[in-house]
Amino acid sequence: MVELNVFRDIYFHDSILEGINYLENENKLILEIELCNWKQKWFNSDESEMRMGHLVFRNVIDYEIDPHSMVDSNEVLEIEVNKIDKKYYLTKLVLTLEDDVMIIKIKASDVEWIWL
Repeated sequence: MVELNVFRDIYFHDSILEGINYLENENKLILEIELCNWKQKWFNSDESEMRMGHLVFRNVIDYEIDPHSMVDSNEVLEIEVNKIDKKYYLTKLVLTLEDDVMIIKIKASDVEWIWL
């Protein structure tokens, strides 16, 4: 992943997943996230505590959502990234889901954070 350091540089825990959009013709998966800006190392008190952004996965070859459920302001509990081969990584997100958890697995070669 070209921007793999996005997971090192941005602290996603407790941030809110607001939406998922898969662009099949572009092999792109976009996660709309309300980021806990106040938890970031660069945060300054003049900024908004929460900020919207997109976590954009490119060259997506597969993704799974378990259980397959509507996204409804799910909190990010954990993100894990593992290399699959020379080009692709598997990113696993664990999110809250009422009395359970939702797991999203994404196989892609690139990911980037874009502020809105």
